Amino acid sequence: MSPSNDKNKLTVGEKVSDAIARGGKSWAFILSLNGVIAAWMILNSMSVFPHWDVYPFIALNLFLSWLAANQAPVIMMSQGRQEDAQRVTQQHTLDNTAAIRETVNALAPMPKAFQVLMQAHTKLENSISEMHKDILELKKNQSQTGAIENSGKDAAPN
Repeated sequence: MSPSNDKNKLTVGEKVSDAIARGGKSWAFILSLNGVIAAWMILNSMSVFPHWDVYPFIALNLFLSWLAANQAPVIMMSQGRQEDAQRVTQQHTLDNTAAIRETVNALAPMPKAFQVLMQAHTKLENSISEMHKDILELKKNQSQTGAIENSGKDAAPN
């Protein structure tokens, strides 16, 4: 099962945790969070605005603690699901690799069997070639023997 097939089966909570994990590790999130913190501290330090969170910014600390406490488990849930998907993919890859190894091992004796067949073929060709030479030699001997017999028949009446 690939991770792309699992996207349709995700619950709302899983989709939200994926979105938070994606957003939480982006430059946009980091820069916007730093911008909010900087604005919070500047606006609370200026005497022009009423101070809703005076130095040491306890409300800001509370917000950041709440953010970290909620974001970390959500990101960990998303990473756990991604690890599960990777584990399935790795198992699928291992299964495919094992099947390929079995196929290769089954085919490995083929070249050896082919070599044996080629050797047998070569021996058969050599035997046929020798037989052909023997047949030619026999024909030659027969023709010589026939010529001698014919010459002997021709020579007898003289």
